[in-house]
Amino acid sequence: MRSFYRRQKVGARARTMCRQMPPQWSGTNVAEKRYGTIHPIAQQPDAPMWLFAPSGAVRDPWRSRGLELLRRTGRPLLTGESLDARPSPFSAGSAELRLRDWRQGLAHGATAMLPARGGYGAVHLLEQAPLDETAERAPLWIGSSDCTFLQTALLQQTGLINVYSPMPCGQAADGDEVSAEALLALLSGKGCPTHLSASEQPVPGATEGELRGGCLSILAALCGTRWQPDGRDAVLLIEDVAEAPYRVERMLETLRLAGVMDGCRGIVFGTFPGCVDRSGNPDLIRDVLRTWSRRLGIPTLLGVPVGHGPGALPVPLGLPVRIEHATLTLLEAL
Repeated sequence: MRSFYRRQKVGARARTMCRQMPPQWSGTNVAEKRYGTIHPIAQQPDAPMWLFAPSGAVRDPWRSRGLELLRRTGRPLLTGESLDARPSPFSAGSAELRLRDWRQGLAHGATAMLPARGGYGAVHLLEQAPLDETAERAPLWIGSSDCTFLQTALLQQTGLINVYSPMPCGQAADGDEVSAEALLALLSGKGCPTHLSASEQPVPGATEGELRGGCLSILAALCGTRWQPDGRDAVLLIEDVAEAPYRVERMLETLRLAGVMDGCRGIVFGTFPGCVDRSGNPDLIRDVLRTWSRRLGIPTLLGVPVGHGPGALPVPLGLPVRIEHATLTLLEAL
């Protein structure tokens, strides 16, 4: 009996402490979200760009190709130490080095912050990332793949609109001329393409919402954290590469069960290159995406050229878009 009353007393004390805790301590995904409220500053030909590696290590020839590509803009190009860092063990040097690089880019007045490539390691930076300082300076931040960690946090916590884009030492440096030219146009101040065609629209209808999302495996990994994606009133961009179709379906279900899809207005699927089963069946992934999106029942595009696929184009996360007639249309200029 004594232990029962003791448990009751401890439980009451714990509940009182929880009520007194700051909001960010009382659970995940409770911070106020400020999607799409800060536009990046305009890109000028004499403004410096900052190239660094917040995720995976960068090797040649992709490093050299990326530098050569960016020099074609004619803009001043500065680089961080992480660009030359050795893998440690999976990322470009230590988290401290990559965070220092991030802050140095801001201190140098860079108006474009350019993660070199994806890979792995951005998750190490989340808790200490200078998100608010970045939003105050409002550079053009580009990235994709593993950088979805940082882009989701920037958009969700600060409202800074950023661009889901091919990266300089990634596919833009791997012979993909369409992606390379789109990146150069973006850095030259020409913005993002206003219309992107899908290969099909498995769920018909028209809808509008703020574009959010990114790489599926990263979005699923963020579920249950303070940066869990929020699909309310959004058109959610979802893409990935080299994942088995059953894993793609499992991660989509993770988003749904976590509540990410609650209130979502539409879905934009990328091309999902290399997402095949052991038999190499290229059609299975499309069947999985069709079936899942029809079950969800909101307007959905499939095969939009964004993310890891060939000919990927940049799209702004945080700006309103429209789905209609198998086309994704940007409703507001970057």
